[in-house]
Amino acid sequence: MKVNLPHNIKAEINNQTKDVSLSPIVVGSTTHQSFITRQLIDTASHTHKITSPVSITQFPIDLKNKLKDHYLHFDRHKMNMYELELFVKYGLEVEGEFFSPLHEALATAKVQHEKKKYQKKSAIVEDIEIMKQIALMKLHSFYSHFDISLSRTNISDTDLNRIQTKYPGIETLIEEKVKINSKNWKKMKKRYNLACIVVENMNTLEKTSKVKENNDGLTKSISETFYDIFIDKESDLHKLMEKYTQRLAFQNSSSACDLFDYYNLNNSKINKAKQMTKDMTDAEFIQKLVNSKLFEGYDDIREKINSTFFEEYHQWKKNDFPVEIRRIFPESLFIKQLECKLEKEYVEEKQRIEKNEFENICNKLECKYKNGSMRLSVLNVIESLNYFIINYEIEMAQPNQTQISIYETSLEQADIHQLQEDEHVPNLTLTSHYSGQYGTSFHLDPQVYDFR
Repeated sequence: MKVNLPHNIKAEINNQTKDVSLSPIVVGSTTHQSFITRQLIDTASHTHKITSPVSITQFPIDLKNKLKDHYLHFDRHKMNMYELELFVKYGLEVEGEFFSPLHEALATAKVQHEKKKYQKKSAIVEDIEIMKQIALMKLHSFYSHFDISLSRTNISDTDLNRIQTKYPGIETLIEEKVKINSKNWKKMKKRYNLACIVVENMNTLEKTSKVKENNDGLTKSISETFYDIFIDKESDLHKLMEKYTQRLAFQNSSSACDLFDYYNLNNSKINKAKQMTKDMTDAEFIQKLVNSKLFEGYDDIREKINSTFFEEYHQWKKNDFPVEIRRIFPESLFIKQLECKLEKEYVEEKQRIEKNEFENICNKLECKYKNGSMRLSVLNVIESLNYFIINYEIEMAQPNQTQISIYETSLEQADIHQLQEDEHVPNLTLTSHYSGQYGTSFHLDPQVYDFR
């Protein structure tokens, strides 16, 4: 029997080895034959994942067995530094020489972190003290002519410029807090301005009245009326104005027309007093209070009014002003924010160090355990109470395989006719698939199957 074989099949048949016979075999009848060839497949390898639960004492023994004919590899994406330390310490049992640079770098980073934290906290405490000095400087600038206990505060231009640059807008904020925000102060300030408006109109009325008084009597009347309005317990300004309008009308024997004019002017006076209170800063008001000429010759009344304002100012400076200043720059909050920021930076620095050292340690370990033709890759290490679970990806050698290929043969119709007449066997042709491939192939393990 003669078969026309393609060149690649002939090459396979000629590839003889000592262990396995690759001679072709023909199986079949006279008209239907199958042609079988054998081919030796070279040794290959494949990888698969395994999980090894081991005790602390078994860990190094199990690892040593797995490393036979294998080189070590670490999965950088799945492992972390802690798992690497566990693997090296309990599996390879060679911790010190590889992790010393890591521990030294982390120790240095911690020292630098503590030093930086101390310096920054000290700087914040110093800044807050300077800002308090700025607040006292503003207090002196606004109220020194009223509060003689205030002393001038000197701040170097360097410190002032540094604070202004580091904390933009801090001076404006301090000036807002230096404003006297006491409700009682605002009420007294409004009452004082209203009294000023009343006595100014009173002075005008006295001068145009038919009943003329001497200057001393007029000043005394104005001073007393001013003080009465200022200390009056009536909180409703409209009722207050009505009360003193009636008194002034009676004192001056005003006509009904004049009295009507008084009442019409009350609302405008109250509104004017409110606007004056709103527009006039506390520093301007105190200056007006100290320099007022309404009480000339009646220093006792002036002293009573000024003392009332000073007592309220002193209470504000003692109780409210420090609270307002602390709200601008609360030391505990500043330090807490600083510590959170520095802690975040420290954690990021540790992560950077560990990332770099993790790569270095893996490279050194892989260099040390590089003997072997196949790879043992450590995926991750799970620590339990008294044992470890290590997940590996291990490369395994695949044994020699024999490839069996079966080719179907066919005869043309003319060949079949000739075969029937003279039993001459013509040349056979291998049948190919529609894809152009010849035969059907499969693998056998020669250690299991002896195909002869």
